[in-house]
Amino acid sequence: MAAAEPASSAADAKIATTLIATILACKGGSVAEIVVGDCVELVETMRQVHTRGGQKKVDFYLRLRSLDIFPGNTPHSIRAFGLPEGG
Repeated sequence: MAAAEPASSAADAKIATTLIATILACKGGSVAEIVVGDCVELVETMRQVHTRGGQKKVDFYLRLRSLDIFPGNTPHSIRAFGLPEGG
């Protein structure tokens, strides 16, 4: 995905990759085994420790969703889970 994006998006892709790798390091498994709850848990943890990053903080969710590993009825936005998109 990152290779198909403009070079200016490389930093965003690196942040998303790091957050996806964080989920894998904590939960084990493969990218295809990540579930929406893993994403919600990570964003909630980042919120609790006041991690900054705005939209870039949740871009990983959008990227995982675009890979079609979540069920078809998965919300388009992390806000659907009562979590802020930025902050």
